[in-house]
Amino acid sequence: MRAHVAYGTLTKIESGHALASAAVLAALARAMGVNVTQLTGQPFLDELREARVDQLIEPLRVALDSYDLTPSEDVAPRSVDVIEAEIAALCDQTMCDGMIGQGAAELPGFLDELGVYISEYDDQRAWRSLAAAYRCTRHVVLNYGFRDLADIALDRATWAGVRGGDPLAEGVRHRARASNHLRSGAYETGRQLLAATLRATADAPAGTKRDALAGHTHLGWAVNAARSGDLSMAEDQLDAATNLARRTGEAPTAGWFGFGPTNVAVHRVAVLIESGSYDRAVAAAEPLTIPADWPSTRRAHHHMDLGRAHANLGHHDRALTSLQEARRLAPQQTRFHPTTRLTVEHLLTTKRRVPEPLASYARWIGL
Repeated sequence: MRAHVAYGTLTKIESGHALASAAVLAALARAMGVNVTQLTGQPFLDELREARVDQLIEPLRVALDSYDLTPSEDVAPRSVDVIEAEIAALCDQTMCDGMIGQGAAELPGFLDELGVYISEYDDQRAWRSLAAAYRCTRHVVLNYGFRDLADIALDRATWAGVRGGDPLAEGVRHRARASNHLRSGAYETGRQLLAATLRATADAPAGTKRDALAGHTHLGWAVNAARSGDLSMAEDQLDAATNLARRTGEAPTAGWFGFGPTNVAVHRVAVLIESGSYDRAVAAAEPLTIPADWPSTRRAHHHMDLGRAHANLGHHDRALTSLQEARRLAPQQTRFHPTTRLTVEHLLTTKRRVPEPLASYARWIGL
C-alpha cells in the first residue's frame, strides 16, 4: 500500500513470475525505507571477491579520501602532456570499452601522480585531467555497486573541474546527481537537478560539448518522466533531444558527453521499456542500427534493456541472446549490473529444466 504497487504485481515478482521494473524496485525500497541496492543485493560481494575486485577497490577508496593531503614524495610526475594523453586513453577504455577492471587498477597511480604534479605546478590542464580521472573513478565504482564511493568521486571531479576552469563542471555534477535520484525513485528531486543542469549549460560557452550535455540531460529527463508515468513529458524531452542531435551529429563519446541521433534512438527504446510498453520497445529496436564504433558499454546496456523487455514478453530465448550479446560487448559491466542478475533470476524461475546455456550464464554471474 505504501509503495502503490498492486498486490498481484508484487506476488508475481516475489514468486519469480514477473520481472521487477526499476520504477517498482524504487517504489518498494522507498516504502520500506531502504536503498534500492539492498533489494538488488549490490555490491555483489561474493562475486567481487571471486574476481579479486575488492583488492582493487581499497586503493581507490584511499585515493579518494587523501585528495587534500600532502602528496607522496616517492612519485616523480611526468609532463602534463603525457599524463593528459594517458588518462584520456584510460578513460576511453574504461568508460567506452568497458574495461573497468583495468581502470580500477590504474587510476590510483594516476590520482597520486596528478596530486604531486598539481602541488608543484598549479596547471589548469592538470586539474582538468584530475577531474577526468575522478569521473572515470566514479564510473568504475558505480559499476561495481559502490554508490557511496561514486558520490565521493563525483564531488572530487567537480572540485577539480572548477579549478581547471571547466564551465560545465557544475552542470555535469547536477546531471550525475539526477541519475542517483532516478535510481531511488525521487523523481521530482531528479527533475529539479535536470533543470539545474540545463540552466548551467545555458550559461556555458556555445559549442558541441555544451549541446551534448544538454541533449544528454533531455534524455535523462525522458527516462525520469517515463518511470514516473508522465509519457507526454517523456515525448517532449525526446523531441528536445532530437533537435539538439540534429545540430551536434554524432558527438564525441569520450567522458560524459557522448550524444547524437543514435543515443536518442536508443533512449526512445529505453523510454518504452521504462513505461512497460515492451512489445513497442522490441519493435522500435528491430530497425535500429548502432554504429560499430559506438561505445561497447552503451551497446551492452542497450542489450541488457532488451533482455529485460524480452523476458517480460516471455521471449526467453531472445532474452538470453540479448544478455549474451551484452556479455560479448562489455563483460565486466554486464556481469555486475543488477539488470543482468534480475533478468537471469527471472529466466531461471520460468524453467522446469534449465537449459545449459542459461545455466552457464547464471554460473558466470554467480547465481
